[in-house]
Amino acid sequence: MTGGMAEQADGSPEREARSEDSGLPPAGADDPLLGLPAIWLRDNCGCAQCRDPGSRVRLTSITDLSERVSVAAVHRRGERIEIEFAPDRHHSEYDVGWLRQFRPAPIPRQRSRAPAAPTSPAAPPQPQPPPVSQPPPVSGTGAAAEDDRSEDAKQLWDTARICGALPLGSWPLYQADPAHRQACLRAVLRDGFVLLAGMPSEPGAVLAVAQTLGVVRETERGRVAEVQVGASPPSEASTNRPVLAGTSAPFRDPLLTVKVLGCLTAATAGGESTLVDGFYAAAALRARDPAAFAALTSTAVTFARADAQVDMRATHPVISLDPRGRIREIRFDPSHLAPLRGATSQIVAFYDAYRAFARLVEDPALRLTLALRSGHCLILDNTRILNGRTGFARGPAAGRERHFQACWTDLDGVASALAVLERPQHNGGSRH
Repeated sequence: MTGGMAEQADGSPEREARSEDSGLPPAGADDPLLGLPAIWLRDNCGCAQCRDPGSRVRLTSITDLSERVSVAAVHRRGERIEIEFAPDRHHSEYDVGWLRQFRPAPIPRQRSRAPAAPTSPAAPPQPQPPPVSQPPPVSGTGAAAEDDRSEDAKQLWDTARICGALPLGSWPLYQADPAHRQACLRAVLRDGFVLLAGMPSEPGAVLAVAQTLGVVRETERGRVAEVQVGASPPSEASTNRPVLAGTSAPFRDPLLTVKVLGCLTAATAGGESTLVDGFYAAAALRARDPAAFAALTSTAVTFARADAQVDMRATHPVISLDPRGRIREIRFDPSHLAPLRGATSQIVAFYDAYRAFARLVEDPALRLTLALRSGHCLILDNTRILNGRTGFARGPAAGRERHFQACWTDLDGVASALAVLERPQHNGGSRH
């Protein structure tokens, strides 16, 4: 379509859109696209290329979309709208009623006020004491030492750092030696994960590992969830596609905090687990782009999942801070991010910040890749460690398909188990 106004088959005018930072030009008050930026529209495309037809999870990352995405043309036919985007020429269709529910409310106009009537002179302002400057937070002291969930109690890592001191353990030794168990639990709290070898590669073995950490959290998938192609209900993990590193089940509130993932059968090719220290990525964003960090700590976004069994939603910032402004929790999962609501400028600022953080998460210099084999068990802190998977080939024969099992427990259980093991022993008893 060329410039100007065209006419649709029903005789109504067809509008061609221009590219702006907000994505669309000014339009009438009843235009369902008014205020919705092009990046929001493109990110929320529901076609089979962008959403899994079975699970409806998003298949694209924000980094797959051009920074200069714009609306090239808009075609409206009744209650359906088709948009052509540039520069990728992607075509998306939307329901008008669905779009209207997300349209930002117009900013109210400021009304001029009549000058206030004169009043008696106010008392002169009293001098105020100067503000008390607060010292910068020091790792390992004061509140930092008390709260073992914040960044100050952690050892943040990128690929080079963690590969030099990979937290590894042995399941048989973990069971037999309290000192080895202490080291493994300490690694989960310090580094965010530990990899155990020697777990029996049989169904339910992962549950025995989880029970040593605390209470096992049952979900709608039971105490143990199957992670294999074709598992029900459908999810991104029940395919052989790559899975971007992210927070597991961010649509739950409160968040499930410790994931225990055991390998029964490895893929014949591919299927490696990927880990990213979300706290490290967030700290790097804070250093490189303070405005983006501020946007991701102050903008509440919703993560959602709906299927035949559940309809769950949780609304939190991508990066949550403690009262001292220290990083305490990450919720990052492009697959389950619901359409963002807010003012147009806020949406655009969020997407810019979200893209910057996603680039860090996808940076190979921050990603640890682990080829888990039968009998390996990964224990990880889901409030911090972003977990993904490379794509893999389907097994050549029945019984050789990639098969993992997962279950959940709590960080406070891990901390409690470690504290009990570390109690000084005196005359055969512990001292409190």
